[in-house]
Amino acid sequence: TQLTPRADQNDEPAIPTDDGSVDETSQDPDATVLKLTTKVEKLKASVQKYKERSRVLNRQILELKQQHALSSAEVVSTWNYPYFAYYYL
Repeated sequence: TQLTPRADQNDEPAIPTDDGSVDETSQDPDATVLKLTTKVEKLKASVQKYKERSRVLNRQILELKQQHALSSAEVVSTWNYPYFAYYYL
């Protein structure tokens, strides 16, 4: 299994790529099952890494949205000071 170059970018998990098709006629069925089982396990691990990364990114997005909401509320609250009310009347 080869890894795509994307594994080096942005701390993303590696994506296994297919080495080619399994030639079932020239191989032992048990060996074929073992190879396919190995591929499935690698893909499951890759999916799990992506899910974990997705959770982290979603948590960061939520934190940024909360920070934005707080900073927006602070800006709105500054307009309640008498100086601003007097200045804009």
